[in-house]
Amino acid sequence: MVELTKIRKTQLSAQAVNEMIDWLSSGRINVGDKLPPEHEIMGKLGVGRSTIREAVKVLEHLGFLNVRVGNGTYLAAKPSHVEPFLSRLRRADIKEVQHFKVGLEAQIAYLAAQNRTAGDIRSIQSKLKKCVKAYEDDDLVEFANADFEFHKTIAKAANTSLLYDFYITVREIVNIIEQVSDKSEVLNEKILNTHAKLFDAIKSGDTRKARNIWLEMEMSNGNTTGKT
Repeated sequence: MVELTKIRKTQLSAQAVNEMIDWLSSGRINVGDKLPPEHEIMGKLGVGRSTIREAVKVLEHLGFLNVRVGNGTYLAAKPSHVEPFLSRLRRADIKEVQHFKVGLEAQIAYLAAQNRTAGDIRSIQSKLKKCVKAYEDDDLVEFANADFEFHKTIAKAANTSLLYDFYITVREIVNIIEQVSDKSEVLNEKILNTHAKLFDAIKSGDTRKARNIWLEMEMSNGNTTGKT
């Protein structure tokens, strides 16, 4: 039987996801069973509350856990069939992760420009304004949150539920693996300008331009500079 074991203090959330997958796949807990209390899992893995919550959030997006507010977390499905994908993401270096994410976002941008509605355009514009405000306020945390909401709204505008669900899952995992530590990598004027160009392309229905913006951004990633 597989037991939960303490993990090293590097890439904690990614390791916690994989450790919990091993445990949930081991047969020690069945579909419909309630997971042990958060503090108990924290103790067995040797990590903090925020790490456990990030791991649970990823597994919930994957459809393996059902978080019931005020009632605990339950096993919704056995995760063994997706383990190779998660393991591969964990092994990927930062550059591979960036290429993977940009390729996925490029296709989402293409479909968003093709399928967006007037309501989608208003929602995307609203998220973009929040990105701008966070940048002007020099607020890294708020910018990161607004950036995620901006991309999530574009993914929703693509009007493909399967792709949307997949993107949200991948984005959560990628954010954990990248573990951005340099403020300039996130709070970046060039990235903000790219967001604005992307919005304009989606609004005008220019599918090729929307897709190419992401590809061009990836090519210039090494030359970006942070806010000064």
